[in-house]
Amino acid sequence: RFYFGEDALNDNPNGLVIYPDSSWEDDVAIYDAGVGSVTYKGEKTYTASELQAINKKIYLNKKMSKLSIENDYFTYLYNKIKESDTYEKTNDSRISSQE
Repeated sequence: RFYFGEDALNDNPNGLVIYPDSSWEDDVAIYDAGVGSVTYKGEKTYTASELQAINKKIYLNKKMSKLSIENDYFTYLYNKIKESDTYEKTNDSRISSQE
């Protein structure tokens, strides 16, 4: 399972659907990563650099998701938030006692 993606209830979704094999589909085209082909849905097309940018974004998002799982990033983040909350509460009580 991947962590990246868009909120389905977002008021401004980007309309990009990403499949497990890195194929994707949006309102302009369907990209088949298995063979590297693009099928356009209408008149609008992408330049080669636009296709590269979309594929790079997908690659980097998948890579970051994988790293966050492998390194247990969300536990790390949770612990840092708890430490920060504890630090703030400790400092708040010190300030209150000095007043």
